[in-house]
Amino acid sequence: MTSTADQRPATGPGRLAGRTVLIAGAAGGQGRAGAVLFARQGANLALCDIDEVGLETTQDAVRGDVPGTDVLTARVDMRDVAAIERFAAEVTDRFGVIDVVYNNAGINHVGALADASEEDFERVHDINLKSAFFLVKAALPGLKRSTSASIIIVSSGAGLLAPADGNALYCSSKGGLISLTRALARDLAPLGIRVNCLLPGPIETPMVHKFFAAMPAERQQEVRDEVLSRSLFKRFGQPEEVAAMAVFLATDEATYVTAGIIPVDAGWIAV
Repeated sequence: MTSTADQRPATGPGRLAGRTVLIAGAAGGQGRAGAVLFARQGANLALCDIDEVGLETTQDAVRGDVPGTDVLTARVDMRDVAAIERFAAEVTDRFGVIDVVYNNAGINHVGALADASEEDFERVHDINLKSAFFLVKAALPGLKRSTSASIIIVSSGAGLLAPADGNALYCSSKGGLISLTRALARDLAPLGIRVNCLLPGPIETPMVHKFFAAMPAERQQEVRDEVLSRSLFKRFGQPEEVAAMAVFLATDEATYVTAGIIPVDAGWIAV
């Protein structure tokens, strides 16, 4: 674990200068926003997603915003543990260290319990929960080389409440991430590795758009209004508002923060 002297907060731009940030689920939404914001703080980036076109767009967005950023990208199916392991090893070989894991990979599922198949269950839990466990495991050798390692897991307010009908698979997988965060924080604390969890509320991302699109057209506006009724700000959040919290948790300004379950939701789960 680093000494107290090593933990003095940094200020201003470049708070993550020279550090390596691995982002899973980087092809859009909070992953893409995170890539740009981490790059602005001077980080090297290792980006993975199954969506190669979206991944390329993210890389272009980063290099357009912060020219010269060192970016490694790879298509990774988060259901494939061997692929996750290969990518983490490649990142460690390329950069020598993994300082931050920002696990933003995830999918939604809307459907009645009676219609859910075993494949539906496995797909949602493999991508949302199982992959998070094995990503951290695979990244651990690289994280151990860091003097300021941080893991940020993106769960959801849906891990604590059911925002709409037909969300059982999604909610159960996101609830598992909350428990996983707490267990990992305990297990990795002796190594000086911090683990925190973000609970986004209704955020304007492609996944949220698909969530509504999967509903009957006549119900979409009703459910949107119901979801927003819980927000104290009565608006959808932006991906950058979630990613900004991830960046903070990765910096030395958050060295006493671990096992945190942190809502980014305008009070969505509190009222």
